[in-house]
Amino acid sequence: MSSEVELLVEKKQLELWESNELRLIPPKFLKYYEELLFYQQRNNVNDDKAVGHVGELSGVVVPPVGSELQRAGFFNWGDVASTIYNFILRTTGFNPANVDAQTNEFRDFLNMFASCPYWNGLDFGIQYRDVNIYAQDYRDAVNAVQDMLGGFMTQTARDQLINSIRQVSENAARSGGREQKNSLFNNGVISGNNKGLYVFVIYSFVRMVQVQQGKHNVLQQELRVVAAHGLLNTDFCNRNAANIIRYDRSNIDEWERGGGANNFPPNNSPGWPA
Repeated sequence: MSSEVELLVEKKQLELWESNELRLIPPKFLKYYEELLFYQQRNNVNDDKAVGHVGELSGVVVPPVGSELQRAGFFNWGDVASTIYNFILRTTGFNPANVDAQTNEFRDFLNMFASCPYWNGLDFGIQYRDVNIYAQDYRDAVNAVQDMLGGFMTQTARDQLINSIRQVSENAARSGGREQKNSLFNNGVISGNNKGLYVFVIYSFVRMVQVQQGKHNVLQQELRVVAAHGLLNTDFCNRNAANIIRYDRSNIDEWERGGGANNFPPNNSPGWPA
């Protein structure tokens, strides 16, 4: 395929993706996405949500940002990734800053994340683990996340992700007036290693019970932890810099602060990995 034809194909792909006229979910993701929807409906989840963001660029090896993006104020690939991520959030209406359930918006968000041309062409995949958790004990769930994603990020990023999961847990524990509820736990991560910059979405649905006014604990349960990852295609981004520049630039620090759970302290229950 000539470079001219390749660029035309990419432009059309982006046009469809940006307008939501077409959602091409990779088959590997579609299988788990359908399982997730069944799991969601079966458990009547999503009374509320808690979302945490982690941005950690140390140890990430990537080429320099292209000149067109630099002239527009993008000086690192983390800012590019967070700008694309925020474009997905705005387009789908999924707001990570509040605790509203937003079941349909979350499904749209997952769909658009999976079909994102900026990171689903080189290395995109989804994994899941079925784990058991208990009141105040999240160890199996956290260990599952580390098992799935440990090879994609540095130890510093893994430590920050565990802290973010604890913040999400605390956010969920403090929200909602129901005696029992089902909460979406969601983490977004922009980080990586010597292979490049990855963008991650981790999520699960957790049943919780109120133990006192304004405080919930998890119920003993089996749950599914799902983790999707995509490797940012820096060449694709440079070729299509004009599109990214139109997305309302957001640096990675601003994106990180956009997670509502980032305003909460980490949960201090005894059942966390040491």
